[in-house]
Amino acid sequence: MARRPRKSAISIIAEIIRERRTEERDEFTLGVRFGNLKRSKYNRMPKGLDGIMLAAGESRRMGYPKPLLRIGRQTFIEHIAGTMLAVVPRLVIVLGAHSDRVRAAIPHDARITIVENPNYARGQLSSLKVGLSAIQSHAAGALVHLGDHPMVRAEPFKRWSITTMKRATRS
Repeated sequence: MARRPRKSAISIIAEIIRERRTEERDEFTLGVRFGNLKRSKYNRMPKGLDGIMLAAGESRRMGYPKPLLRIGRQTFIEHIAGTMLAVVPRLVIVLGAHSDRVRAAIPHDARITIVENPNYARGQLSSLKVGLSAIQSHAAGALVHLGDHPMVRAEPFKRWSITTMKRATRS
């Protein structure tokens, strides 16, 4: 008996976005499919990509919340938020374990939305689902980054965002 292949994270994200877009299509008659935005006079054109930072992990092996570690004079979460906000107009930060401590280190910026994943122990995919449900409905997609990887600079994010938006707006 052949085993069914497990769903990949990308296929699960695609399903979530398709479900969300289906709801919008019913209300706004949008012709949106994952990765292929069709233009019509009824479409609300996407404003761009939103950012999602996953910072809900337990940091068990580290023994200390990784988003609170420092790189220079900033915490990881401050540094990553600044890098991502150089590329995206809005950033959703998903918290879970250590949420009170991590929340206190998040920069005060009107472009940042903080959401909590009550099921953070289920892993990153559960946090990604929470983050995707919090992005703006007219966003073309999301730039997702982990809260414990501070060394990525804004330039790779910009290149990826430009490429993604070009692909999304092709008719």
